[in-house]
Amino acid sequence: MFVDRERGRCAVFMPTERNQLKKFRLLALFAIMLALALVSATNAVAKDGTNNGATTGTASVAYTWYVGGGLWTCDVTRIVKTAPKAFTKDSESCQVSDVASLIFPPGTYDATLFWYSDYDYFVNGTSVVPTSGKVVISDNGDGTGTVNIVAYF
Repeated sequence: MFVDRERGRCAVFMPTERNQLKKFRLLALFAIMLALALVSATNAVAKDGTNNGATTGTASVAYTWYVGGGLWTCDVTRIVKTAPKAFTKDSESCQVSDVASLIFPPGTYDATLFWYSDYDYFVNGTSVVPTSGKVVISDNGDGTGTVNIVAYF
Protein backbone atom coordinates (compact mmCIF):
# COMPACT_ATOMS: atom_id res chain seq x y z
CA MET A 1 0.00 0.00 0.00
CA PHE A 2 1.22 3.48 -0.87
CA VAL A 3 0.07 6.47 1.21
CA ASP A 4 0.16 9.99 -0.21
CA ARG A 5 0.19 12.02 3.00
CA GLU A 6 -0.06 15.42 1.28
CA ARG A 7 -3.30 14.56 -0.48
CA GLY A 8 -4.60 12.16 2.17
CA ARG A 9 -5.04 9.36 -0.36
CA CYS A 10 -4.12 5.70 -0.33
CA ALA A 11 -3.25 3.71 -3.41
CA VAL A 12 -3.20 -0.06 -3.19
CA PHE A 13 -0.98 -1.98 -5.57
CA MET A 14 -1.76 -5.66 -5.67
CA PRO A 15 1.25 -8.00 -5.72
CA THR A 16 0.41 -9.13 -9.27
CA GLU A 17 0.40 -5.51 -10.47
CA ARG A 18 3.79 -4.92 -8.87
CA ASN A 19 5.19 -8.06 -10.49
CA GLN A 20 3.82 -7.01 -13.86
CA LEU A 21 5.35 -3.56 -13.44
CA LYS A 22 8.72 -5.10 -12.53
CA LYS A 23 8.57 -7.42 -15.53
CA PHE A 24 7.65 -4.51 -17.80
CA ARG A 25 10.55 -2.41 -16.48
CA LEU A 26 13.02 -5.28 -16.99
CA LEU A 27 11.70 -5.94 -20.49
CA ALA A 28 11.96 -2.23 -21.31
CA LEU A 29 15.50 -2.11 -19.94
CA PHE A 30 16.61 -5.08 -22.06
CA ALA A 31 14.91 -3.61 -25.14
CA ILE A 32 16.69 -0.30 -24.63
CA MET A 33 20.05 -2.00 -24.08
CA LEU A 34 19.58 -4.10 -27.20
CA ALA A 35 18.53 -1.08 -29.24
CA LEU A 36 21.47 0.94 -27.96
CA ALA A 37 24.15 -1.68 -28.60
CA LEU A 38 27.20 0.46 -28.64
CA VAL A 39 29.33 -0.09 -31.67
CA SER A 40 32.53 1.72 -32.35
CA ALA A 41 34.58 0.69 -35.34
CA THR A 42 38.12 1.87 -35.83
CA ASN A 43 40.98 1.10 -38.18
CA ALA A 44 44.53 0.71 -36.97
CA VAL A 45 47.94 0.54 -38.61
CA ALA A 46 51.36 -0.44 -37.31
CA LYS A 47 53.56 2.06 -35.45
CA ASP A 48 55.69 2.58 -38.54
CA GLY A 49 52.61 3.74 -40.49
CA THR A 50 52.22 0.58 -42.57
CA ASN A 51 49.53 -2.02 -42.18
CA ASN A 52 51.18 -4.94 -44.03
CA GLY A 53 47.91 -5.64 -45.78
CA ALA A 54 46.01 -5.95 -42.47
CA THR A 55 43.18 -3.80 -41.17
CA THR A 56 42.01 -3.93 -37.55
CA GLY A 57 38.53 -2.96 -36.39
CA THR A 58 37.00 -3.00 -32.91
CA ALA A 59 33.45 -3.00 -31.60
CA SER A 60 31.83 -3.06 -28.16
CA VAL A 61 28.30 -4.47 -28.06
CA ALA A 62 25.64 -5.48 -25.52
CA TYR A 63 22.69 -7.76 -26.25
CA THR A 64 20.62 -10.75 -25.17
CA TRP A 65 20.73 -13.99 -27.16
CA TYR A 66 18.58 -17.14 -27.53
CA VAL A 67 21.33 -19.35 -26.05
CA GLY A 68 20.76 -17.67 -22.68
CA GLY A 69 23.36 -16.05 -20.48
CA GLY A 70 21.28 -12.97 -19.70
CA LEU A 71 22.95 -9.79 -20.86
CA TRP A 72 26.04 -10.27 -23.06
CA THR A 73 28.58 -7.42 -22.97
CA CYS A 74 31.29 -8.00 -25.56
CA ASP A 75 34.45 -6.44 -26.96
CA VAL A 76 35.51 -7.75 -30.36
CA THR A 77 38.60 -7.14 -32.47
CA ARG A 78 38.48 -7.93 -36.18
CA ILE A 79 41.67 -8.43 -38.22
CA VAL A 80 41.40 -8.61 -41.99
CA LYS A 81 44.64 -9.58 -43.75
CA THR A 82 44.99 -9.45 -47.52
CA ALA A 83 47.37 -11.48 -49.68
CA PRO A 84 49.70 -13.14 -49.16
CA LYS A 85 48.10 -15.57 -46.71
CA ALA A 86 44.80 -13.70 -46.45
CA PHE A 87 42.48 -14.31 -43.47
CA THR A 88 39.74 -12.71 -41.38
CA LYS A 89 39.87 -13.27 -37.62
CA ASP A 90 37.63 -12.19 -34.73
CA SER A 91 38.93 -12.25 -31.15
CA GLU A 92 36.14 -11.57 -28.70
CA SER A 93 35.66 -11.50 -24.95
CA CYS A 94 32.14 -11.41 -23.51
CA GLN A 95 30.80 -11.13 -19.99
CA VAL A 96 27.43 -12.81 -19.42
CA SER A 97 25.21 -11.82 -16.51
CA ASP A 98 23.68 -15.30 -15.91
CA VAL A 99 26.03 -18.15 -16.81
CA ALA A 100 23.66 -20.78 -15.36
CA SER A 101 21.02 -19.98 -18.01
CA LEU A 102 23.34 -20.76 -20.95
CA ILE A 103 22.26 -23.81 -22.94
CA PHE A 104 25.96 -24.76 -23.13
CA PRO A 105 27.70 -25.52 -19.82
CA PRO A 106 31.20 -24.14 -19.18
CA GLY A 107 33.70 -25.77 -21.52
CA THR A 108 35.33 -25.45 -24.94
CA TYR A 109 33.26 -25.69 -28.14
CA ASP A 110 33.77 -25.59 -31.90
CA ALA A 111 32.78 -22.07 -33.01
CA THR A 112 31.34 -23.38 -36.30
CA LEU A 113 28.49 -25.11 -34.41
CA PHE A 114 26.63 -22.05 -33.15
CA TRP A 115 28.69 -18.84 -33.19
CA TYR A 116 27.99 -15.87 -35.46
CA SER A 117 30.33 -12.92 -35.84
CA ASP A 118 29.26 -10.01 -33.61
CA TYR A 119 31.47 -7.75 -35.69
CA ASP A 120 29.70 -8.67 -38.92
CA TYR A 121 26.25 -8.47 -37.32
CA PHE A 122 26.61 -5.14 -35.50
CA VAL A 123 29.08 -3.31 -37.76
CA ASN A 124 28.38 -4.74 -41.23
CA GLY A 125 24.74 -5.78 -40.75
CA THR A 126 25.36 -9.34 -41.94
CA SER A 127 25.29 -12.79 -40.34
CA VAL A 128 28.47 -14.84 -40.88
CA VAL A 129 29.34 -18.28 -39.47
CA PRO A 130 33.06 -18.98 -38.93
CA THR A 131 34.94 -21.60 -40.94
CA SER A 132 36.99 -22.51 -37.84
CA GLY A 133 37.56 -21.40 -34.27
CA LYS A 134 36.68 -22.08 -30.66
CA VAL A 135 34.39 -20.74 -27.94
CA VAL A 136 35.50 -21.09 -24.31
CA ILE A 137 32.82 -20.62 -21.64
CA SER A 138 33.95 -20.08 -18.04
CA ASP A 139 31.96 -19.75 -14.82
CA ASN A 140 33.24 -16.79 -12.76
CA GLY A 141 31.84 -18.27 -9.53
CA ASP A 142 29.53 -15.33 -8.81
CA GLY A 143 26.68 -16.19 -11.19
CA THR A 144 28.35 -14.43 -14.12
CA GLY A 145 30.48 -15.95 -16.83
CA THR A 146 33.13 -15.17 -19.40
CA VAL A 147 32.95 -16.31 -23.01
CA ASN A 148 36.12 -16.02 -25.11
CA ILE A 149 35.90 -16.55 -28.85
CA VAL A 150 38.54 -16.86 -31.54
CA ALA A 151 36.97 -17.37 -34.95
CA TYR A 152 38.24 -17.37 -38.54
CA PHE A 153 36.05 -16.50 -41.53
